[in-house]
Amino acid sequence: MFANPRRLLGQEMQLARTWLVPSEEERGVDEKRMDGEENQGMTVRTRSPLLASETMRNCSAHEAVPPSAPRGEEKISIFWRVFGGTLLSIVALVLITVYQSFSSALNDLRTVIIRINDARAELIKKDEVSTRLTRMWSELKERIAERAVQVEQQVKEGEQERKELHRELQQLRERLAALEGRQGSSRKASHSADSDEH
Repeated sequence: MFANPRRLLGQEMQLARTWLVPSEEERGVDEKRMDGEENQGMTVRTRSPLLASETMRNCSAHEAVPPSAPRGEEKISIFWRVFGGTLLSIVALVLITVYQSFSSALNDLRTVIIRINDARAELIKKDEVSTRLTRMWSELKERIAERAVQVEQQVKEGEQERKELHRELQQLRERLAALEGRQGSSRKASHSADSDEH
């Protein structure tokens, strides 16, 4: 995973030499540039001995330091580096969906409670119902009592009429018996008179 530090050191040293010691062609080019353009002719090579020394210092620092332990990010497995963001997005989506479902359920519950409260407001209170029922019951009792009195009067009147009719019937029977008795005696008398004549 890590490159060999000696190999890196060798590559960096070679790079530093090319920066510090220019080739023959480069020397001529650099001198021409310095002659032609005083301020701008300085190239990176002639201007950067500091850079070269820093490169050398870094090379020696690499040689002394052993490879360090993996950093926090390198400790995480490749699976979590690749799929961690995806899984986090899925979890966030699920949480948002659950929140929205709870929110809609709560709104539905609120509307149902509002409807129930409206329906309860339209209902009659228990006291009102009991007063209305007692009033209706008392009126019903009064009407029943009045009707009972009327029926009793009708029964009494009917009884009196029946008694009167019974008396009249009795009187008619007595008359009939009296008439039959007179007719019977007159027939006997006429029968006996007829039998005497014969």
